[in-house]
Amino acid sequence: MLSKLGIKVEPSGVCHIRTADGTLHQAKGVVKLPVALENKTKTIDCLFLQSLEQTLILEVECWKIFNIVPRVADGTWTFGDEKTNMNPTWLRYNMPRNYIKKKPPPPYSVETLQTAVADVENSNKTLREAATFYGIPATTIYYRIEGRKSSRDKIGSGRSTILDTATESLLVECLIARSKLGYPCDKEELLDLVQEFVVNNTIKTPFVNNRPGHDWYTGFMK
Repeated sequence: MLSKLGIKVEPSGVCHIRTADGTLHQAKGVVKLPVALENKTKTIDCLFLQSLEQTLILEVECWKIFNIVPRVADGTWTFGDEKTNMNPTWLRYNMPRNYIKKKPPPPYSVETLQTAVADVENSNKTLREAATFYGIPATTIYYRIEGRKSSRDKIGSGRSTILDTATESLLVECLIARSKLGYPCDKEELLDLVQEFVVNNTIKTPFVNNRPGHDWYTGFMK
């Protein structure tokens, strides 16, 4: 939400927001981006009219904005009751890449799925009995038994992790050990380290030049 960044509009001004699909939206007072727009675009354009005496100040926590105006049909820019043909200044703000899942996670846990698989493999229950007892689709249990999934511990949607759990845990231990010795690892060094590990172990990755990007780093740090 833009309001979290401190973006405000003068009472007489209007904020003009253009989404990637070409639609136009206006808001008065404190600018807020509707939730419906967050799913349409990762980038929004805010229109600012800037005179010679005014400046646009961009800070880390707060944006100070002057004369935010909408464009009218005749091609002019309106502010209050006045019209002008001044050139606008565009400020682009990249929206956070927040993925919204299209469906909820399955109503069973990893442990429940593993127990159901074990019961079928040990002939304690038939496939249909295990599915009914644990509330898990029979096809899911069957696929796990047949090894059609990359990992039995992975449930739900989403892409599999590039590094397995053991490797990531070892990497965390190494980073902690380096930090205790007085040699902390910053973001770039961490990405270089993972890139070297992936190349040396011939691991297939979707990374460009086998080097993780910002999304992987953010997920790993969580």
